[in-house]
Parts: sequence; structure tokens; C-alpha cells
Amino acid sequence: MHENQTIAEIRGIGVSAIFFSSFGTLWMVLSFHAWGILNFATGLAIAIVAALLLLSAVTLLQSAKKSSSEAGNHATPRAIRWINVTLGVAIAGLCFALSHAHLDAYIPSALTALVGLHKFALARTYRYKPYYVTGAVLLAWAASSTAIIPPDSLPGIASFGTGVIVWLYAIITLLYAWHDMRKIKRLNESVLNPPDAGSFAPAP
Repeated sequence: MHENQTIAEIRGIGVSAIFFSSFGTLWMVLSFHAWGILNFATGLAIAIVAALLLLSAVTLLQSAKKSSSEAGNHATPRAIRWINVTLGVAIAGLCFALSHAHLDAYIPSALTALVGLHKFALARTYRYKPYYVTGAVLLAWAASSTAIIPPDSLPGIASFGTGVIVWLYAIITLLYAWHDMRKIKRLNESVLNPPDAGSFAPAP
């Protein structure tokens, strides 16, 4: 049972890493655009980092799928879909409201706060404590950036900070997930290919 729970967590981390790698890429593009430094070189650098993160996350998912021995639990995916749909609706509504109120400069920080709350919802669903840490960091950055940074500079700095946070989250969680994945593979190999019992038989 413990193995199945671990595999489910790893698959959840893989899906989350794909989302946050893409999300971080978007924020990096927005911040570089706001600063006026988005060009071929910076765009290529962002694309390389994003491609490496996405490749690692997709490969992790494929590896976890091969190692999974569970029949499949569809309750968690359904819950995740509802959480993601709620996030999408909230993002659209918030962007419309802030834009209508001519507060466009605060949209990046507001979206960062929404994604932080999203991590708390995922933490409860997956029972994965690091999500709470990531959510708290995102909420703290959203609040501090809004309070400290002038509105004229807020879009670029807030977007860059959020991009850095979510990319670092993706990197760290992928490293831990791959470490656990290798341990599970070694465990499965030891079960499927046990040592030859005859080699431990006492000599006559």
C-alpha cells in the first residue's frame, strides 16, 4: 500500500511540475517583456530552461506509470480537475475585475496569490506538505510585492519573482521525486529478481 501511495504522489508531483514549469515560463516572458529585454537570446534561454523542466516532468510521469501496480483511483483526478477549473474561473474573473477598475499593474501579484491558494488546495488533496510551503511563499511574495514595489515597477518585478519561485519549486520537487522513483525501481527489481535461495544454502 505504501508503494502505491508513493507512486500516486510522484505522479501528482509530475503533473504539478508540468503546470508550474509552464506557469513559470509565462511569468518570465511577461517580466522580460515588461522590462523591455525580451529578445531572441533571452527568449531562447527561457525556452531552454522550460524544455528541460518539462522533459524531466514528462519522463517522471512515464516512469511512474510503468512502476505503478495500483488499479487506479479516479477520485483524486476528479478533485484536481475541479480545483483547476475553479482556479481558471477565478483567474479570468480577477483579471477582468482589475482591468475594469484600471488596476492592471496589480494583476501579476493578484494571480500569484490565487496560485498560492491553489497550492493549499492541492496540499489537502494530495496530503503533500511541501505544497503548503510553496503556497505560503507565493502568498507572502504577492503581499510583499504589492505593499513595497511602486505600481509602475510592479508588473515586471512581481512577474519575475513569481517565475523564480515556481521554477525553483519545480526543480526541487522533481529532484526529490526522481530520488524516490529510483528507490522504488530498486525495490521492484529486488522483488521481481530475488537472490537465488540456493546460493545461501549451507555447504554440505
